[in-house]
Parts: sequence; C-alpha cells; structure tokens
Amino acid sequence: VSPRGGRRMLDDVVLSPDGGTIAVTYSPTPTGITENVSHQVLVLNATDLTERALLDLGDRSVGSLVFSVDNDRLIALTSAIKPIPGEPDRALMMWTTKDFSVERSVPLSDTPITMALTPDGRSLLTAGMETRVHVRDARTGEVLQEFGEHPSAIRAIAVSPDGATVATGTIADPVLRLWDLRSGTLKGRYTGHGPDSLNEVAFSPDGKSIASAGADGRIGLWPTEVHAAITRICTTLSYQESPEECQ
Repeated sequence: VSPRGGRRMLDDVVLSPDGGTIAVTYSPTPTGITENVSHQVLVLNATDLTERALLDLGDRSVGSLVFSVDNDRLIALTSAIKPIPGEPDRALMMWTTKDFSVERSVPLSDTPITMALTPDGRSLLTAGMETRVHVRDARTGEVLQEFGEHPSAIRAIAVSPDGATVATGTIADPVLRLWDLRSGTLKGRYTGHGPDSLNEVAFSPDGKSIASAGADGRIGLWPTEVHAAITRICTTLSYQESPEECQ
C-alpha cells in the first residue's frame, strides 16, 4: 500500500481493538516538499488492505493516533504546521468509524505529544509540553483531572490493563515513572534504564511488567509490583537478605 499524491513519510500505524481496521498517518517528506502535498490518515481493512477512507488534513499534522476501545471512533492529536484561518493551532479530532466523518474537533490550549485510553474507554490521557498528564472525557475531550509533575515534556504514556496505573517517560531523562491514576500520586520511579531519555513505554497484557524503549536503543523490562522489583534487584546484586532487609 502506497500513499497518494507524491512522496510521503509514514509516521504512525495503529490497529483497531477488534483487529479489523488499520489507520496509517502520512506526512510530506522533509525534502522536495511541493504545494498541495498534505498530511493524511489512510484507513484500511486489515484483512485485505483495501481502502476504507482517506482523511486529508491539509497543513494539520498528526502527533498521535488511537482507536476507541469500542471501535466506534478514531482519535488524533493534531497540530497546524502554519496558521490556518478560523482554526485552532492544536485540536483533538474524532472521526466516527461508521463512515469516517468528523464527529468532533476539540480546540486544545495545551501542547500534547502523546495519548492513551483507559481500558474501559471512558478516559483519554494526554501529555506533552506542559509536563503534566491531563485526564479527559474520551467522548468530549473535556479535562477532568491533571497530575504528575515532570522535569520536562512527556513523550511516552501508557495505562495498565486494570486501569489503575499510568507509566510516563520524558524527553529529558531516562526515568520511568509510575502514577496512581485515581489519586494522581507517584507510585514509583525506575532509574536504571540507561543514559538517554525514553521514547516508548508499554504494559504487558497481564499488567505485571512494563517495557521501556530509550533513545540510546536500549530496551528495559520492569516488574510493576514494588515487592517484585526489590526481589529482582536484590537477586541481581546477589544479596542473601530478604527483600525487606535489602530495602
């Protein structure tokens, strides 16, 4: 499958929860950009890669893309490459997957980079330049809660399968942070990833582990339970004491 209308870069690929639909974001190449080459979201049937829809966003780029848990909507963080008369610089866009018409466009006053849905599909977490996590109503985009001071912009975010824990990574340090979603309090910090910042974080399906990928090419795998983490650290360091004594 190739993009229409000239050379483009493939930026992101997401699969719907039911496995039936693929959405791909394209942007103009950094060199050789010509007029009328726009940002696009190409929607395909996952079984045969036939086209379902082509969403032309013009000068509005897509920073992050996700399908709703019930497969009914496609949600995107968008940003205007240059001022667009009558439109906000940044917007949360939602399309209905029935016909991929625009369901809602929510102007954003902040500058989110990444987002993640809670497993129940009710909340959408966005994070970015403002260094805090915003919890939004997944239907309306309204901010319901915010939490989590970070030293720099948040580049990666994930929600645990049980919806209780949020993992974040920033553009400036290699620290993986875990937060309690309900209270917004910090649950733990993992500092052993490596020297460079984190690009991605992801929970395992059972929620017992979390993976981190760094700008230095390293991949980390961490237990999400504090007791299990202490046990692993003590075992690695060859301590004979119990986890309680080691701690």
